[in-house]
Amino acid sequence: METTFVIKESDLNDNFISAIKKLFNKRGTLQITITDNEDFGLYKTETAEEFINRVNSRIQDLNKNVNTVSFSPASFDDFVKDHL
Repeated sequence: METTFVIKESDLNDNFISAIKKLFNKRGTLQITITDNEDFGLYKTETAEEFINRVNSRIQDLNKNVNTVSFSPASFDDFVKDHL
């Protein structure tokens, strides 16, 4: 079983740990990975209209080749190697 929790630091408390223990009861061993999550506004609450406008704006950007990044497979491999 794999589960991802996205929580505020302030919610990481005994109640949360107890809930994890209950969810994974009798599994023996758990692997926990903690990542500092900069969401860039992705978790901001938005209305359906705001969501549709944002998606349509990104589609227009793609169609106009604006605010996009392109890589060839080789240049992407080089980029990854440089940033490992």
